[in-house]
Amino acid sequence: SFSFGASAENHVTLSSAQFSRVVLNGGYKFFSTLADVNVGAQYAMKNHPGKFDTNGHFRPFVSVGKGIASVTAAYDIESQLSNIEGALSAKHELSKNAAIKTAVFAGYTDMKDALPKTIKEIKYSNAYYGGSIDLSYKMFSVGMVALQDNDTNQHVLGWRTSVSRSF
Repeated sequence: SFSFGASAENHVTLSSAQFSRVVLNGGYKFFSTLADVNVGAQYAMKNHPGKFDTNGHFRPFVSVGKGIASVTAAYDIESQLSNIEGALSAKHELSKNAAIKTAVFAGYTDMKDALPKTIKEIKYSNAYYGGSIDLSYKMFSVGMVALQDNDTNQHVLGWRTSVSRSF
C-alpha cells in the first residue's frame, strides 16, 4: 500500500519554545506474514537550522516490523547521518474513526557511515529515547512527544499535528 503524510512539530525545552519543523513523507509497504517492509523517504524542513546545518533534509528509509514492534533505518543525505531506531507502538480504538496511538522508541545516530564495529566504539551520547501519544480522527492527528537527546543532553517536549493517508 502507498502512504503519504505531512506533520508539523513544535519543540519546548527548559530554555526555549519554537516551531521546529515540517516533515513530508511517502512510502510503499510490502505486507508479509513474517514482517512488513516499508520503503520510502521523508523530507524535513527545519525552521531554525544550526550554523552548519541546512534547512532541508532528504532521508530515505527502510522499516521492518510486525504488530507492535518495528525497526527503522534511515540515512540523512545532507548531514551524512545514519540512524537506526526501534519502536513499540500500539493503537487503541476509541470508535470507528478515532483512536489513541502510543509509542516508546530508542535510537542511535552516527555520522558519515561510521557505524560502530564493536561495542567499545558505541558512543552513548549519540543515543536517544522517548515516547509519544497522539489522538487521531480519520486521517488527522494531534499529539505530544517526549525525547531525551543524549547528544545535546536535553529533555525535549513537543507537540505535533499531522495528516496521513494510505491506500
